[in-house]
Amino acid sequence: VVEHFDMKFDFENDDNRDSQDQLREMKEQEKAHMAQEKARMEQEKEIMKQQAEQARIEAKESRKEAERLRQETRVVIANGHRVDDLRMDAGESVEINWEEIMITFLADYADLIGQLQPEEKIVINQKSPFNEMFVVWEGDEERDEINSKNNAITAEVFRKDVQAYKSGKINRDEFVKRISISKKAPTKKNPDLEMFTSIMDRYYSRDLSETFISEGKPRYEVLDGYGAIIHARAISPGNKGNVYFYNPGETWTMDQKQNYADDEKLYPQFKENIKAFLLDYGRTIRSFDANNKLRLEVKIQSCRACKVPKILELSCDISLLKQYDQQKISREKALEAIEIKELF
Repeated sequence: VVEHFDMKFDFENDDNRDSQDQLREMKEQEKAHMAQEKARMEQEKEIMKQQAEQARIEAKESRKEAERLRQETRVVIANGHRVDDLRMDAGESVEINWEEIMITFLADYADLIGQLQPEEKIVINQKSPFNEMFVVWEGDEERDEINSKNNAITAEVFRKDVQAYKSGKINRDEFVKRISISKKAPTKKNPDLEMFTSIMDRYYSRDLSETFISEGKPRYEVLDGYGAIIHARAISPGNKGNVYFYNPGETWTMDQKQNYADDEKLYPQFKENIKAFLLDYGRTIRSFDANNKLRLEVKIQSCRACKVPKILELSCDISLLKQYDQQKISREKALEAIEIKELF
């Protein structure tokens, strides 16, 4: 009985030693694995740190470039999207990259146009040689009809692509690929309208005008079957010529310290004066049929509190101008026949 007991006891000791060895080996393997995992995590952490630093540098550079483009874009659409007065500090003209400006505008501001459906398009037109940019969209037939005549560069993109870019579903490179850009040669100049706009620019210059002042040479458009539309801008004599910046949701960013006190007094005189100007100098426009029309749209920049319209529109038939030029109608009746619309 004693010998049998001793054999059983030795067997159990051997079994315990094997279990302890296995446990110790498992712990060593686990320790080695944890050390390897720690080293791997440290390596990944260092790589991620380097990537984060590189991304930070790239983001900083991107922000600088984006801010530069935003500033350029704001200047482009300042004062109703006008840039012909844009100059460098040295007084030299700025070379404008219209395609880059349009892409930047669509990327940064197109999502602010919230009334569009996903399948509708946002369209930007730049009209050469006037250095102007217009934002339009499908469905605005009157604006599309006017802006499609003289386009030098057009950029358009679907509203759904703007939403995809803003929500992060596509990156900027993919968004840019979805922007369609086309270029067209400007239409031939009209000698009569060139003369008329030049005279108007000089007539309402700061040193000659006693009322509002022309802000840059007016531009014109010739529409088949309609006639001509002349677009002009007028500013208050109290305006010192500062640069005006466009901000989303705002029409003007103005220097309220400037003197606009006399604008309301000057406007009635300006309205009568420009009506007479249209009659006197419009009769020199002889390259249109009698059934065509001549329309003059003047955007007026004044203080917000002043009772001065934002847009003054004057229109008449070419036949009226011909009759007056041939003395077949009195000056009083001709002036009365000119239609006037005011948008406040």
